Amino acid sequence: MIGGLDAEMFGLSGKTLTPKEKTCLLTTLPILSADYKSTTRFWGKVEGMENDYLIVQLTGEHLLKAEHVFSSDGGLTWHLLDKTTEEQRGHCDQLRGLFTGHPEYELRLTKDIPPVAEDAIEVPKPTEEQEEDDENELDNDDEGDEEEPTEEEEGDKEAGDGEDGEADADGDGEEQKKPAKKPQKKVEIICVKEVTRLADFVEQTNHHCHIVPRGAYLLDEHQNAVVNKTFDGLDAAAAGKLGSYFHCREPIERSPGEVSLETERGDPNVDFLDPIVHDIPKGVWVLKFDATLGVSVASNLLYEGWTFYHKPGTPHFGQYYFGNGERNLDLCFML
Repeated sequence: MIGGLDAEMFGLSGKTLTPKEKTCLLTTLPILSADYKSTTRFWGKVEGMENDYLIVQLTGEHLLKAEHVFSSDGGLTWHLLDKTTEEQRGHCDQLRGLFTGHPEYELRLTKDIPPVAEDAIEVPKPTEEQEEDDENELDNDDEGDEEEPTEEEEGDKEAGDGEDGEADADGDGEEQKKPAKKPQKKVEIICVKEVTRLADFVEQTNHHCHIVPRGAYLLDEHQNAVVNKTFDGLDAAAAGKLGSYFHCREPIERSPGEVSLETERGDPNVDFLDPIVHDIPKGVWVLKFDATLGVSVASNLLYEGWTFYHKPGTPHFGQYYFGNGERNLDLCFML
C-alpha cells in the first residue's frame, strides 16, 4: 500500500512510479500524516518537461474536501500548495502547454486594457453683442490701416497673395488628408507561477473526477458525510453502471435529501451526492471491467490520466492521476 492505494493498481493507467519514488513515498508519507494528524492519500503524478510533481492529499474530518495538498519533485521534501482565488483560477484557465517542473517558473498572460474616452472640449458660442463689437473693431482697424500703396508695394503684394493662396490651398488639402487619431491599445502583462497553476489543476481535477461508489459514504444525524463502516462493495451488476458512482464533493446539482432517479432504491442518507452519469458532455466517463485484476475501472476523457478502480464485492476502491497536467480540449471531436 502506497498512500492508501494498492501499488499493483498503478498499472491500470499504463504508467507507474519508479522504485526510488515508491521508496520515498513509503518513508515520508507516514511522517507527514503524523505531523498533521490526518489521513494521507497519494493523489498522483504530474509529468513535467524537466521534473515531475508528486502530489499527496491530507483529509481530516471533512471527507468531501481535501484539507491540505502537498507537492514534491522527488518525494523527500513536501511543499504545501495554497488554495487559489477566483482571479487566479481565471488566469490558469487561459494557460496552455506542458509543465516545466520548476515551481517558481513564471508564465505570462496579456490582458487588453479598454481605452479611456477623452472628454470633448466645448467652445462657447459668442453672443450677438460680442459679434457686433468684433465687427466694429475690425471696421475701425481697416479704416486706420488704409494707405495708398506705391507701385512696388502693389507688385510685391500681388506676388505674396499668390504664394499665400497656394500655401493655403496646400494646407487645406493636408488638413483634409490627415487621418483621425486612434486611441492607443494598452496591454497589461500578468505573471502566473507554475506552482499556482499546479494547485489550480489539482483543485479542478478533484472537483470533476474524484468519485466514490454508492454507499461508501453516509450522512450522520448532523448531516455530515461519514465513512460507512458496513460498506461491503457493489455487486457485479451495479459495478458496471455509471449511476452507481458519485462525485466526492459538496452536492451542487440538487438540494440535500433529494433522491437520485438513477438508483433502483432511493435513500436520502445514501444518495446525497451528485451522480457522474449527469456529467457534461455525455460520454466523458468510460467504465470497463479489467478481468486480470478483477476490478471495475472508470476513466475521465477530459482529464486524461485519471483512473478510478473498485473491486466488486469488497470495500476496496481508489483513484489516482498520471498525466501531463493538461485537459483534453479535443474531447468535443472524440464524442
